[in-house]
Amino acid sequence: MGDAIDLLLASKSGTTAFSSIVSPKPNILLEVVFVLETVAETRWHVDQFLAPTPVRVVVDLRRKDVTEERTPAALALETEDAPLTQFLERGGFDASVCKLLITAATKLAEQKALAVKKEAETRALLALSEERQRLIDLRKLNDHVRLEEIESTENQLLKTREAIQQARLRLDAVRLIVEGPPVDEWKKR
Repeated sequence: MGDAIDLLLASKSGTTAFSSIVSPKPNILLEVVFVLETVAETRWHVDQFLAPTPVRVVVDLRRKDVTEERTPAALALETEDAPLTQFLERGGFDASVCKLLITAATKLAEQKALAVKKEAETRALLALSEERQRLIDLRKLNDHVRLEEIESTENQLLKTREAIQQARLRLDAVRLIVEGPPVDEWKKR
């Protein structure tokens, strides 16, 4: 979590951003993109069931999930880049607010990741079980199908399910968005 705050405050790498939206109603949004990824040997081909998957979450100052109403397209139209240092000089915002928002966003992303992992595990179970059954049926007709092939499919299913269940979220990008008066009015406050 501290890394996310440091990333936001100190990074010039393009993975963080600070923007503003002109609005009569003040608010703060935090847009966070995680990547759900597995770690497994390439021979198990886990990525055919769960490739690295972005998980995007937007929370507001009340830590409410506003991801669906704040789509990337909508935010692209509304936001303008703004100077973070000028915003921080205004006061009233500190690291504790950012920590609360990041914690809320992380919890929401973890919930979304569970659904993605469950769907991937279901697809893997269906596909690999069908392949295993196909080999078993084929072996009844053709003794050239070796038991090792069937065992390999069983092992692949086991390793694939394990990798999917252990998939983790990696923080990829953070954007702090301030809603309120235009940037040129910030100095006046």
